Amino acid sequence: RLTAESGSLNTAEVLPRGVKSVEGAVVYMPESKNSMMWAMPDDEGRSVLVTSNVLSDGKWEYPRLLGKTLNESGDANYPFMLSDGVTLYFANTGENSIGGYDIFISRRDEDEFFQPQNIGMPYNSPYNDYMLAIDEMTGVGWWATDRNQLDGKVTIYKFIPKEMRENYDID
Repeated sequence: RLTAESGSLNTAEVLPRGVKSVEGAVVYMPESKNSMMWAMPDDEGRSVLVTSNVLSDGKWEYPRLLGKTLNESGDANYPFMLSDGVTLYFANTGENSIGGYDIFISRRDEDEFFQPQNIGMPYNSPYNDYMLAIDEMTGVGWWATDRNQLDGKVTIYKFIPKEMRENYDID
């Protein structure tokens, strides 16, 4: 369970009526519940990350691309924003993927998200690595993968995030 400060991960049932999503989309909402982000199909049938905000009349605005750099190739899905409102984790099958879905990180400035980076192993593998979420209040993170699983099954790993990533010598 995520603390309220970390936001919430929801099914597509929370989306406004008539709004599209891809099958199995995860809808991320921050604690304020005044915005949401999820994956929806684009005109070419790819999954792209979109966002929508609550308008002053309580209705949701029409979904718009979350960021052009986040949707350059492959299918994107499973967004999770840290409580800083700047750091985004998501999964993508694009050209920088090790195989299947991989987890990427991006940060944004005032206007746009920066070029996403594959967070590498052990979080990513030649299999599908779907979702990464970090609860900064409890200092616990989770990620989901289908590596070494039967079809239709996933494993959810629990970990303690570190401030700095440690790279190990290949030997």
